[in-house]
Amino acid sequence: MIRLFFIVLLLVVLAVAQKPERSMLWNALYEAGHVPLFGGIAWLARGMLAARRPAWAGWRTSLAAFGVAVATGATTELAQAFAPHRDAAWSDLARNVAGASAALLLWHAWASRAARGRGARRRGAWLAAAGVALLAVALLDLADTVGVLAQRARAMPTIVAFDGSRWERRLLLSGRNRLTPVGQSPGAPPGLARLDLRPSLYSGLTITEPYPDWRGRSALVFEVGSGLDRPLQLTVRIHDARHDNRYRDRFNRAYEIEPGTQTIRIALDEVRVAPDRREMDMGRIRGVAFFVHRLEAPAHLFIGPMRLE
Repeated sequence: MIRLFFIVLLLVVLAVAQKPERSMLWNALYEAGHVPLFGGIAWLARGMLAARRPAWAGWRTSLAAFGVAVATGATTELAQAFAPHRDAAWSDLARNVAGASAALLLWHAWASRAARGRGARRRGAWLAAAGVALLAVALLDLADTVGVLAQRARAMPTIVAFDGSRWERRLLLSGRNRLTPVGQSPGAPPGLARLDLRPSLYSGLTITEPYPDWRGRSALVFEVGSGLDRPLQLTVRIHDARHDNRYRDRFNRAYEIEPGTQTIRIALDEVRVAPDRREMDMGRIRGVAFFVHRLEAPAHLFIGPMRLE
């Protein structure tokens, strides 16, 4: 009965737990939480079944517990499809399965310590290795996210270099547009990447979750080039974690991009006071976007590394 209580408690945690904020790290931590959560459910279910069915063989009990955990995981994911502000995901179900499998494999590996014979101990070692490997795969996204954030911090004061590195690709959203990294476009000026823009209402590039702490810096600086024979108006948008999606609750500024190359320097004091009802939180910057409004024909720009001064 106590084990059933803890299973229900874990499911309540899954149902009501909310992320403190929407960010790459919290998203990854929240998703990774499925692994220990359903590992715990599988362990508790196994103990409950072993107490109720003592005559069952150990592996039969574990398979039944695995079935309980998987069925519970599938049910919770299906329920989230109909719940507001929640999403069902195959990846979450896969983490549920991995967590339950790893927990049961590690339980059998631990139980095999008391077994006699080299074969039993070898089998226990293989079970432990399989359980650890499952955990590693299930937590790979969290590890990758932590690595991206570490590389992002190491690159400071450069926000993005547009060099095609893997960690930058996690931060850049270009939609149907195409970004060719620095040094990979024959027609680009030295040190600049090429951004090919498709016609759209808002056509551009977004940097999601740049390094957030811009305090103690004075300006955001980057190079922009244009090979077009006409000026192109480029809007720069910057928002923080408190942004409420209103136009006036962020920094917005349009720049006339003339043929040739120019330096854009944005004073961070202007960014700080841009929201109309508050000051922007310069320690929690969440996004920078460049876009052309109502682009009616394909165009391209060249853009250089973005850095803080």
